[in-house]
Amino acid sequence: MCDRHGLTVMMAFGSALGAVRHKGFIPWDDDMDVFMPRADYDALITEYADELPGNYIIYAPNSTNGAIARFAKMVDKNTRFVEVENEEIERHAGVFIDIFPLDSISTWGLKNKIKRILSMALIYTAESVLHYKAHSRVYKTIMYGSDSGKRNYWFRHVYGFIFSFLSEQQWLRLVDGYCRNTSHTGYVDFLQSDYRWKPLGVDLFFPPVCGEFEGMQVYLPHRPIQYLEMEFGDWQWMPPESERLEHYVVEYNLNN
Repeated sequence: MCDRHGLTVMMAFGSALGAVRHKGFIPWDDDMDVFMPRADYDALITEYADELPGNYIIYAPNSTNGAIARFAKMVDKNTRFVEVENEEIERHAGVFIDIFPLDSISTWGLKNKIKRILSMALIYTAESVLHYKAHSRVYKTIMYGSDSGKRNYWFRHVYGFIFSFLSEQQWLRLVDGYCRNTSHTGYVDFLQSDYRWKPLGVDLFFPPVCGEFEGMQVYLPHRPIQYLEMEFGDWQWMPPESERLEHYVVEYNLNN
């Protein structure tokens, strides 16, 4: 669909790493991440989402379907995939693809630092409100497994309660609106993650190049090796089992 409408989409984060290192999923990974430039990301959500097959739905800030995260998620409604922290929120259910917007960023270092601090504060607040509203019993049990986890759980719970005077949808729209930047500075990044101090040139991402993922042709950032080095350091190193990122899931079914 993106090809048909001239929208750019490329593998991101662990999915880009999997495409280059494993030609598919990282063996212990369970989701898919893609980047889209902000203009194309907005067009997908507002103009073309209705062209998806009926079992797919896109949730995003400022979309008619509402948001379930600070970025867009395309969910297969015919499946069940319920993450532990969201077990009480029914509309989170379903196998998904995370879609991250690439926004323009300033070349002025001080402005970038201020932007990073404020965006991280907004994200922490939005996610704390989401945690508070979810009231996940399983998540609470896991966090109570250690004293530091218990403290973290209650701090976020109370913090989320304090800022719940706005709904989670309103906070997620604030995050998206603050990070949104459609100007052309020659530098882009996904501002809603670990915002880097050094601007990334557009030539790192565009134009995308072809890669392979589970036997399918996909698109990768224009300089995939440099991107992986920037994102992961020694990207060819296989971490031991104890250091592999895990997602905790309470329900999973591909044949719902």
